[in-house]
Amino acid sequence: DIPNSLGQCALTALTIPADGTRAYAIDGAWGSILVFSINQNGEFDFLSSFNRSELHGVAINADNTILYSGNASFSVIADQLFLKDGNNSAGNATEIIRDTSDRNLLISTIGNNQLAIYELDTNPLVPTELTSLAPASGNVRYQDHSDDLSTFAVIDHQKITTLSFDGMALNELSSLDIAITFETDLTCECSYDFKYRAVQVTNNGNFAIGSAFIDPESVTALESAPFLGAATTFSIDPSSVQLIEVDRMTIAGKSRTVRMLSLIQLS
Repeated sequence: DIPNSLGQCALTALTIPADGTRAYAIDGAWGSILVFSINQNGEFDFLSSFNRSELHGVAINADNTILYSGNASFSVIADQLFLKDGNNSAGNATEIIRDTSDRNLLISTIGNNQLAIYELDTNPLVPTELTSLAPASGNVRYQDHSDDLSTFAVIDHQKITTLSFDGMALNELSSLDIAITFETDLTCECSYDFKYRAVQVTNNGNFAIGSAFIDPESVTALESAPFLGAATTFSIDPSSVQLIEVDRMTIAGKSRTVRMLSLIQLS
């Protein structure tokens, strides 16, 4: 029913290089990377795709020549993607960042159970692992960090975990179970599953914000829910290894975009 469209997809990640002429999107429904051109009016035109299962995160290097998902790397040649043999672990929440020592680092959550950091300067097509850590919680889906990379937060389902990074190694600091309950009685006996999916850390690393959405098991459960999502704020105190919930806002709307969060600055 949508003009100029065919089929369906579930976009789980998007990255646009610095020149703004291309967009690389992950289609989680089909496990594909989609390549688009962007014209001066901001309109997208489909160029190509690369089919691979379990792709959920994506990042592109500065000169638009190498694409990453987890530690899997793809050469970008004439708008076509070519997978580099070797490291092939697709990941969520993949990003490239230059640290305070001017190293180009690749950060990603691998296999939903570990956070990994790689350096890209030795061989950009073959990320070299600096450190990785699988938190005791066992759940790592999305990650974010302070500007100086000293503090990380990872989140999945109903647990948030903080980690420290000293430039060479990750260490787990604290974790907290996130209980979500309805504040009103339901009119039906419905089954709900709340899932935290997105997390953001403030620039100074003092706070983390997690967003959750309700995953009802039926249409009746969806229609009977008093709210469909929540955004929760946590304070981070690395010195005392504590993670404390400080505020929560429920979201009444029926949009699943509560999985995504824009960065909120807190003092």
